[in-house]
Amino acid sequence: MVRLGDHVDACLGKMLDAKKNKGTPQPYLGNSNVRWGIFDLDDLSKMPFESHEEERYSLMPGDLVVCEGGEPGRCAIWTGPAGMKVQKALHRIRSTGSFDSYYLYYWFQQQANTGRLEPHFTGTTIKHLTGKAIAALEVPLPPIAVQRSLVDVLR
Repeated sequence: MVRLGDHVDACLGKMLDAKKNKGTPQPYLGNSNVRWGIFDLDDLSKMPFESHEEERYSLMPGDLVVCEGGEPGRCAIWTGPAGMKVQKALHRIRSTGSFDSYYLYYWFQQQANTGRLEPHFTGTTIKHLTGKAIAALEVPLPPIAVQRSLVDVLR
């Protein structure tokens, strides 16, 4: 078991603030665009992003996108082109090599389905899965070849 934050690059998306945000308007994913395992791209909003924000808030193919609220932990893997942005309601989780993204997706799904994510939520009425909580999650870390074998079976 390892602490997830020690093996991924995780970042919360950009805050939607019309008064402070500057740059070129670009489409972004919000919480409502993330379903279990897929993205609904039919109704994307736009938000200004500056060039220095590109790396932090842009998705790369293979990034795991995890909902902070709504249904905390709901996630999908980005398979589209690089550059799609994420809004503050979403965590972008990028493996640094230890984890297969699909393995993490199935792990999150199993944890959510069995109620094991709930102890990590904050809030009483509206639940959230914070970046601090994500970093502290204890996740099994088998060798990458074993992770990929598990993913092949689960797919």
